[in-house]
Amino acid sequence: MTSLRATFLYLLLVTSLWSKPEHIIFTYMGDPSTTLTVNWQYIEPSSMIVSSGEKASVLFDTVSRGGDVDSYTYSAKANNFQIDGLSDRLILRAQLTGLKPATAYYIVVGDEERGFSKELKVRTIQEDDSPLRFVTGGDMGTSEDTRILLRNSATFDPDFAVIGGDIAYANGDLLSVNKWDTWLTYYTEEMVSSDGFSIPLVMAIGNHEVDGAYNKTAADAPFFFGFFGQDPAKSYFARRFGRDLLLLVLDSGHVATHQSQADWINATLTEHSSVTYRSAVYHVPLYPSHRDFMGYYSDQGREYWAPVFDDHKLTVAFENHDHTFKRSYLLHNGQISENGMGTLYLGDGCWGRDARTIDFVERSYLAKTGSIQHFWVVDVAPEEMIYRAVDIDNRVFDVYPRDKPGVKAADEVFASINQFYKIPDGLIDILDIRHAVEPWQSGSSSIIIQNPFEHDISLSFSPRISRGNLSLEGLPIEPIQIGPGAQKVIAIELFSKKEDGIKLEDFRAMISVDLDLLDPDFPQPLKFAGRYGIVIEENDAE
Repeated sequence: MTSLRATFLYLLLVTSLWSKPEHIIFTYMGDPSTTLTVNWQYIEPSSMIVSSGEKASVLFDTVSRGGDVDSYTYSAKANNFQIDGLSDRLILRAQLTGLKPATAYYIVVGDEERGFSKELKVRTIQEDDSPLRFVTGGDMGTSEDTRILLRNSATFDPDFAVIGGDIAYANGDLLSVNKWDTWLTYYTEEMVSSDGFSIPLVMAIGNHEVDGAYNKTAADAPFFFGFFGQDPAKSYFARRFGRDLLLLVLDSGHVATHQSQADWINATLTEHSSVTYRSAVYHVPLYPSHRDFMGYYSDQGREYWAPVFDDHKLTVAFENHDHTFKRSYLLHNGQISENGMGTLYLGDGCWGRDARTIDFVERSYLAKTGSIQHFWVVDVAPEEMIYRAVDIDNRVFDVYPRDKPGVKAADEVFASINQFYKIPDGLIDILDIRHAVEPWQSGSSSIIIQNPFEHDISLSFSPRISRGNLSLEGLPIEPIQIGPGAQKVIAIELFSKKEDGIKLEDFRAMISVDLDLLDPDFPQPLKFAGRYGIVIEENDAE
């Protein structure tokens, strides 16, 4: 009796430690009209993982069975595996094939020992030319803003979602898996349509998926390749949605180089030349709205991809990375198209991350920019594609083409949003700190401010000192005001907090500046912002 009781208690303990299926996400490893890939995880003590998952499966049907596992008509066995070094979870993946287009499927996942999930429903994509809708964006993270924006996205009832990289910001670090757990919880809980359908997902890789950001291998992006079934071998692939939309999912230099994908892009666009709309999604923009136009990976995209896009008259490219809103002109050969036949570039991420500054004077290739958290809602029909940008308050603030319904209302919303502009080049200059020997003890510098505007400016300063090994004195505590054309010089001093000084490699100091342009033509001050590094210039000892 004692041994039976002990066995019972052991089994009770074991089953209580078993987890239920978590993070159930739908992706595409094949044709979205006839296949679905189901991804989920078991998260539990590593000792429980060893023999688990062998019997896991997906049970599904075209009518609801209410979770009654004996009633489902179809099943698919799941493959299971682990990410090296991540011992507390098992990853499951099942490929559903031979599905009917534009059909609702009711699904449970799990096994007899652990139990099954609640019933979910998901819909395959149509294979004809009936209308499609998807949402897209990138640069998300795990803040509450991300959850809100996902919730807003679902209210538009998209058929699928497309993310252009920088998703959970875990940087391929196994110790940051909790960021993915948070993001996956957000997505599975919020990305459900108004009629209860889970929204499948397509993902491009970004620098924050990779340990090392650029020029790395798939092993350096364990979560991107491990948690989501897309292409088993490559970081770039293509999917066709219905009769009218081709989507290229590209890698902007993180695991594959731009050059290595160029021939494949050309061949894929050639193969699908009859598709009405051909599009691409990737992370680093060819036509940035915040970062330097000549940034290396943007330049690589323009060198190797843009000519192929131009040759095949790519309809639209969804870009990310800069954490801003942007809509370009139609571009061909890097210039505004004269005949309306160029490619539209939309971006630039900010589906959750804080918005960055934009240029006060619009870049020549950009029709409109904004310092705005947002996502895009894209409608695809045989006669047109329509693009709508939506902010965190779920308001449409941009519509393209510009002759479509809702343009005026969207423009009014856009006009009501406060923007943050980059401080113009040359307005602020911080002189280098000169030194003679290491370890460094102290030094002085000057902030030189020149107001180029025709109106007063007000500036506020805050130090950004990393590692806690420096102190900075001399910054104004209160905002300062400078008149049109005037110059002001502020002397600052920096000191090591360590008696024996610090190594130069440990010197990290920046100053954040918020600037208000007090233009009476605007009801509120125009907002500018910038960060400026303080540099030590090494000199030979006297």
